[in-house]
Amino acid sequence: MLRVLATIKWSQFSGAMQSEMNDLQQWTEEILKGCQQYVVSCDRAGEGGMKAYNQSGGNMLHNYLDQKNTFEESSATALIAASAL
Repeated sequence: MLRVLATIKWSQFSGAMQSEMNDLQQWTEEILKGCQQYVVSCDRAGEGGMKAYNQSGGNMLHNYLDQKNTFEESSATALIAASAL
């Protein structure tokens, strides 16, 4: 999503697409902030640094983010990763 934003920003249409660029930035922030609690936790006690891991330790997201009893799957994980690009 941010690649699309950057493409628009550096194009000849950037002046006419300010509203769309604002929307893309806001949507990306909403997605990442909304999913953050399910994607990354910080363990500051471990080895003097921060350790990132997801809720089950499998480096995947659950089919329903807030339901740990659902299966882990790759498309949601890829979606969240792609949102930041």
